[in-house]
Amino acid sequence: MRKMQKTGSDRKFLLWWVPFSILLVCGRPWISSFAGKEKPERLLADLAATLEPDSVRFEARGFTPDTAWASGNKVVYRDAGNRKAFKASGKDGAGSSSWQTNNPGNIKYTKYTKIYDGVIGKKGSFCVFATPAQGLTAHYNHLVSAGYRDSTLSAAISKWCPPVEGDGVENPTADYIKFLVKQTKLDSGKKIRDFSPAEQVAIVGTMLRFEGWKRGETLIEPGSP
Repeated sequence: MRKMQKTGSDRKFLLWWVPFSILLVCGRPWISSFAGKEKPERLLADLAATLEPDSVRFEARGFTPDTAWASGNKVVYRDAGNRKAFKASGKDGAGSSSWQTNNPGNIKYTKYTKIYDGVIGKKGSFCVFATPAQGLTAHYNHLVSAGYRDSTLSAAISKWCPPVEGDGVENPTADYIKFLVKQTKLDSGKKIRDFSPAEQVAIVGTMLRFEGWKRGETLIEPGSP
């Protein structure tokens, strides 16, 4: 058989193909892992859709609040046109405090959390968000932030819901951890950053259940859509 002579284009092809083929073979597990990785944004959007029906959301009713404050057992939301909406908890409304503040994870209002997208006020020591979806996204971002991602699941919950607050209020931290582990089947000794996005969102969804998300009635004052 006559030996074929390599041309300049052949050499260029080999220079490209050899390292690429090595990457293809050696990097296949990494490529497969990357391709199959869940997107937290999509998972969070699916979870947010379960928090409130489309028909009762502020957006669906033409109301876009830009500020909020607590007034008695209500949270008052106001938009740029000075229209107001009210979310009540306790006797005057069936909703929970986390629903009232659009804050499914009951995130505390601090210099670190007040910069989250959608924070427009506070009720006591808790953030008030413009929408439940923004509160949910902040919940996820807070859980995977530097303050929590290197902690184990049990340690992270102990930070999120400490056994005793600074004001002496006691929390059911041990029950919180047991509930999460039972519902998610996840390892409480595993670090937050080592969970997949789907597992992290599952943690968030289970946390909001323990935190007590319960919808109530939203009232928008006359003249508002």
